[in-house]
Amino acid sequence: MDERALAVKRCVSDIEVADFVALDLEFSGLFLDAAKSGKVLSYEDYFAKCAESVPKFLALQLGICCAQQRKENNGGETDRSGWDLRTHQLDLWPSEHRVFSVDLQSLRFLRSHGFDFNAFLEKAHPYQRLQKSATSATPKPLGAGQVMAALRTAQVPLVVHNGLLDLLHLYDKFLGDLPEDFEDFGKAWLEHFPLTFDTRFVAQEGRLQVFKHPGGLSLQTLFTHLRASSSLQLRSPEPTSQGASHSAGYDAYVTAAVFLMEMDAWLRFDRKKSEAPAEAPAEAAAEAPAEAPSQATTLETETVEMAVQPTPGEEDEGWQPARKRARKARAPALSDPSLLENHKICRRFHNKIALVNTSPGFFVMGPPKG
Repeated sequence: MDERALAVKRCVSDIEVADFVALDLEFSGLFLDAAKSGKVLSYEDYFAKCAESVPKFLALQLGICCAQQRKENNGGETDRSGWDLRTHQLDLWPSEHRVFSVDLQSLRFLRSHGFDFNAFLEKAHPYQRLQKSATSATPKPLGAGQVMAALRTAQVPLVVHNGLLDLLHLYDKFLGDLPEDFEDFGKAWLEHFPLTFDTRFVAQEGRLQVFKHPGGLSLQTLFTHLRASSSLQLRSPEPTSQGASHSAGYDAYVTAAVFLMEMDAWLRFDRKKSEAPAEAPAEAAAEAPAEAPSQATTLETETVEMAVQPTPGEEDEGWQPARKRARKARAPALSDPSLLENHKICRRFHNKIALVNTSPGFFVMGPPKG
């Protein structure tokens, strides 16, 4: 079995046992009309701009991070505080003839972050659009198409960060022509993948009250902030194998880590509200607006060491403790993967995708799963 086939096989195997999968893509460009990219657009105009641009550019690289909760017996009790994160990275090459656009600024950005264009040209994984439904007579998908087919079969939650363009590219490259508007795209996406989360939207909703984070909402910024107070144990067999920030594999890994820490924090926040003393005024236990700091409810801060991937530029290699504290460890609020589908807090974020420089600032693809 050649190297590319083996990489696909390993990725598919991890998808089949994952509790959720985080995704990230790198593109040959973002928008055809870059001059308008900073303007605030209406909901409809923004989707039209995206739908016009996406088919013209290539998806160069796909990052996949498969997350599975560890269930270890620790002194007679099951320890559910840990998660295994297995990351895969595939360069992508369309199997059919394509004439595509390139934004030189995007290529320079990728090259400055270590993208290997020679390896892309020589070893990229071929792909083509999947059949609408798989039968015994359906030909086996090519290369990276097997990964998307496995995701469609697994029906596990998918996680992205500020991921509308990622979803549009995945649909355009692997599933079919893009629908004409937001509503039709949402319905079409959910036919294949019924549950999607966006870590930026989760952060937008709890920026100050839940996460105590007045800073930016970029992926790396959120990762740095959240890992300082999280007790989740994140383990990856090869934490530095997928390159640096802005490679698709690394960003998929960070997206998975951020998502776990976000949801654990949100569940703790909800638990603390529900445990508020009965005699406390009702307004003290009620949830304040997303951007207003609350004096009544604070995020717990007792943590243990958390194994995290080092950020680029750190001197030490391998896994490092984010911080050591003398406080006792606490059980995770995200105690079971089923909470992602069933808990009222998690359902709040089902199928809602963050939008930047638009009004409104998010897109609802469809109702919560089930």
